[in-house]
Amino acid sequence: KVDFFCDFGPTQFVEVRHAIAYLLDREEFANTFCGGYGAVVHGPYGFAMWMYQEAEEELNSTLETYAYNVNKAIETLVAGGWTLNEKGEAYTSGIRYKKVTAEEAENCSTIVTLADGTLLMPLIIEWLSSENNSVSDLLVTMLAKNSTTEQAGVKINQTVVSFDELLNYMYRDASQGDKYGVP
Repeated sequence: KVDFFCDFGPTQFVEVRHAIAYLLDREEFANTFCGGYGAVVHGPYGFAMWMYQEAEEELNSTLETYAYNVNKAIETLVAGGWTLNEKGEAYTSGIRYKKVTAEEAENCSTIVTLADGTLLMPLIIEWLSSENNSVSDLLVTMLAKNSTTEQAGVKINQTVVSFDELLNYMYRDASQGDKYGVP
């Protein structure tokens, strides 16, 4: 499971979250991590859960599977407005940018402000992961540092912290420190 904060930065845009799903080969990830003994589910379900067992046919026919597809990821980003470079010109390579409003730009430290006041958000994902985590290690290889992620115009920066600190950020637990209470 990969969680996204959806109230700031690039991941506030559904197209970014969908593109990332298309950029991760979930079948290969499961096979590699589980040694052939795992399976991919298309939602917050497990094969042994009664809810899944009762609705298996319907879920398998209606849920989006986000099969690995770099071209679909790029199409999704383009449809979402990620069509510019850092100068506000048409995107050709590197990191994609999107024109955003001041509200959309809040809590995003990488915003570029052009001379005319236009705000551009770079497609840089800040990823917090826990230390000594083999799932994260595989995500680095198969997503964050994968050439197809770069090809799509996405950059993913990983920061590694303890699991307790990860939870403090995830729950925005300001009782553990002010830094945890804000995006």
